[in-house]
Amino acid sequence: METATPIVTTAAAVARLGVSPTDVTSMTDDSLLHAQKLIAEHSRIVDSYSAWVAGEIARRSTRELGHSGLAARQGFGSPVELVQSLSHVSRVQANKFIAVGISLDESPASSTAVSTVGVEVLDTINRGLGTPDSVITASLLERERARLIELSRDVTVDELYRRARMVRDELDAESVERREREQRDRRYWKHGRRADGMVVGSYLLDAEQGALLSAAFQNVLSPRRSGPRFDDARTPVGDERTDEQFAADALVAIVQLAVDADTGSVFGTHKPAVSVLVREEDLAAGSGFGVLEDSRDPVSMRTVERLACESGILGILFDAKLQAVDVGREKRLHTRQQRRMLAARDGGCMFPNCDMPVSMTQVHHPDHWRRDRGGTSVENGILLCAFHHLMLHNNGWEITLAGARYWLIPPVDVDPEQRALALESKNPLLRATG
Repeated sequence: METATPIVTTAAAVARLGVSPTDVTSMTDDSLLHAQKLIAEHSRIVDSYSAWVAGEIARRSTRELGHSGLAARQGFGSPVELVQSLSHVSRVQANKFIAVGISLDESPASSTAVSTVGVEVLDTINRGLGTPDSVITASLLERERARLIELSRDVTVDELYRRARMVRDELDAESVERREREQRDRRYWKHGRRADGMVVGSYLLDAEQGALLSAAFQNVLSPRRSGPRFDDARTPVGDERTDEQFAADALVAIVQLAVDADTGSVFGTHKPAVSVLVREEDLAAGSGFGVLEDSRDPVSMRTVERLACESGILGILFDAKLQAVDVGREKRLHTRQQRRMLAARDGGCMFPNCDMPVSMTQVHHPDHWRRDRGGTSVENGILLCAFHHLMLHNNGWEITLAGARYWLIPPVDVDPEQRALALESKNPLLRATG
């Protein structure tokens, strides 16, 4: 008897889930979660077929073939348009299928893994790693691609792209400066006045400029996201503006502050600033690169040195366990200096697969302040976004420190064995050093 292929096996399993939404509503929670995983597995296999076929369509539609190419004979100007028409997908998705399909011939690791990790993962890795050049060989990229494919099972697609970009930057630090120059050359700010008198505009900023602007708006909007706004008397103020309207008003206020050299009435005591993280040995040697704290975008060492001249670099010392100095238990809330240490160490919300930046986090005491009499120290502090901080306290999750690592322990109803999951810094510099 012929053995069923994976696509036949998963298709049959998906078919057994039912034929209408009502079949799903009667499922138990465990069955529902299993069904979603099963559907995702089947989708990855189907997408791998799409990549195989799309890649072959592209190979049979090259420019060298001219009007005799497959796409041209079907009346389409490119293989992308043909795949779009046949699959009823977006141009972005069609390009993705073609790019991954073509890459399978050149990458044994991708060819082996496409049906298990999926087209989205491979496309993300390929875009992050880039293409071979005079410095980075195809064999070197293939080695890193295989490592990232294995890693993809444990991280989100967005995080995977950041990892792939960081790998490329580690392999060729000069590319960071080159990309920085290219971004700066493409920057613009456009605005004009409409017939009705309103002003409309658009902008494109490089990573450094964008990080400063984002920090400013995060600071202005953060009270709206964490609770009601207050006036100077600390009484709640009714405000029916949308976040977009509030941001527009804030932009005008920022410009007015610059014109008037105001001391910061819009941003309170925390003025927006761009923090740059850099390894001490790289700074001393004048090589490598730094990282913009919240956006995690790499910047060249020249930019690090320029920012150091303009605003100085706050030194944050880490011990062998990557822990900063403990300042004791005098206060329940972590001090501003401790927050900066935590920001550098954690790089954002430490919960797995959470992308909330430092500016949107709170400090959680792993040894609880009241329950465990835990101290207010950097070691007894970890950054979590408001959602995960609340979930930790309300749903029975725990975080413990063992050696140099923080570990997340789920409640029994999530994992009966309560297996600990290692938490990883979102700061690429600390992550890269292990």
